[in-house]
Amino acid sequence: MRRALWETISELIESVLTDDGVAGALRVTGLSLDVPVEVLLRRALDEAGDVELLGDLPRWRWTTVFDEQRGRLKLVCVESSEPPAFEDHSDARAGAD
Repeated sequence: MRRALWETISELIESVLTDDGVAGALRVTGLSLDVPVEVLLRRALDEAGDVELLGDLPRWRWTTVFDEQRGRLKLVCVESSEPPAFEDHSDARAGAD
C-alpha cells in the first residue's frame, strides 16, 4: 500500500536528520535527495471525497513495460534559524483565466 507523499518525505528526512544526543556524533545540517518515487492521486474513502497525493519509494528495483512510469523526487533541506519565506502566487493563478 502506498503512503501519503508527506509521510514518505518525513521518513526520509528523519532517517538522516535524527539527533540522538550522542557526544561526538555527526550533526547533519543539510540534505539533498534525488530518489525515484511512485506517485498516485487517489480519492479518499471518507465522506468528503478529497483527493490524496500518494508517493512512495518504488516497490521493485527493476521495472517492466507494464509498470507505471516512475517520477523523481528532488528535495533540498537546509537548517536555518529563520522561518522560510513563502511567496504568494494566488493572484497569478486568478489572472490565468
